[in-house]
Amino acid sequence: MKPLTARTPRTGLTARTPLTDRTVPTVLTTAIFIVALFSACHLPEKPVTEKEALDLAKRIEVSISHHNQIVLDSIIDDKYFAAQVLRQAKQRFNFDMARKAKAAIAELHLGQVVVPATQKAGSYELVRRYEKDGRQHLLFRLFGDDGDINYHDFPLIRGDQGVRADDVFVYAVGEPISKSVTETLLGEPKADDMTDEQKETARLVGEAKQFLTGGNPEEAYSFYDQIPDKIKKEQKYQKLHVRIAEKMGDSAYKAALNEYKLNFPQDPFVYLTIFKITARQNDYTAALEALNQLDILLGGDPFLDFYRGLLYKMLNDPQQSRIALERFHARWPLFGAAVVQLVDSHIKSGHPDSAAMLIKEAEELRNITPGQLDAVEKAYPDLRPYLK
Repeated sequence: MKPLTARTPRTGLTARTPLTDRTVPTVLTTAIFIVALFSACHLPEKPVTEKEALDLAKRIEVSISHHNQIVLDSIIDDKYFAAQVLRQAKQRFNFDMARKAKAAIAELHLGQVVVPATQKAGSYELVRRYEKDGRQHLLFRLFGDDGDINYHDFPLIRGDQGVRADDVFVYAVGEPISKSVTETLLGEPKADDMTDEQKETARLVGEAKQFLTGGNPEEAYSFYDQIPDKIKKEQKYQKLHVRIAEKMGDSAYKAALNEYKLNFPQDPFVYLTIFKITARQNDYTAALEALNQLDILLGGDPFLDFYRGLLYKMLNDPQQSRIALERFHARWPLFGAAVVQLVDSHIKSGHPDSAAMLIKEAEELRNITPGQLDAVEKAYPDLRPYLK
């Protein structure tokens, strides 16, 4: 995802600028912007309906399936996003900050991230629509061509241009985009407003971030470790620890994630991340445990059965692997990687006839080429009699 940066706009008007014919248009533009932003600070009177939410989800899915990035690129209403940032910053009438927030979200271009990641074997699909605090949400799964997985949660609003989102919660980073933009725009608090302990913590954090950016995570950790334990337990410092540990190797990364999990056991970010790192470390038991916990916090995602099937296979539990893969295949019959794994499972369990049925089904669905079929027959010669 492209980094978000904020640009400082020039209004053309200062406290000492005399009102002339040239400045009147600027004043009017600013006034209109203030009125529009003020109205955006309140949720629309008419909430988004379930049907409208599902209609938007369908438009997103169809556009991505056609490699069209326009719908996702414009999914977030910049005016309502700016209002979100102002609420989080507790600076409701800071219109300069609002302009910078609008500029920052304009640079997101989510469609330009998702479309290239899903052009071959990837997908971007709705996991579920749900309601929270009287608002409709859409939870999407991003499955990349490289096999990576992420989730985007969109809280919906009725904007000036129809139903859109005012933010997006990115599971891979564990926070909404508005939070990172707010923190960037707020910057560091003024020293005059800080206690001695807060000043020292700010110094240590600043040093840690500087060394982390400079490619020295060990030195970054030495400063982070000096932060008082009671402060370290705050979520933003726990995430700093995770960022530092990620650069220190898998063992340190895993330890930091486990510490984060103890402090924030309901955050899906940590289970998604632990699943990925433990699978990479061949710790399949821990990966399966994290995957199952993630599934619970997601409210259930049948797509995770694909990973579940692979993990059970690595844990030498062919029966559970086959059960998970068959559930997945019933839902996504065109997903070739699952078919390959199921064929392998059936043959190794002594059921080449069942494997052959999967191959024939793939032929009917035009999900296998003659070259691939020839490769399967060579890899599994026991299949040949059943494919006649």
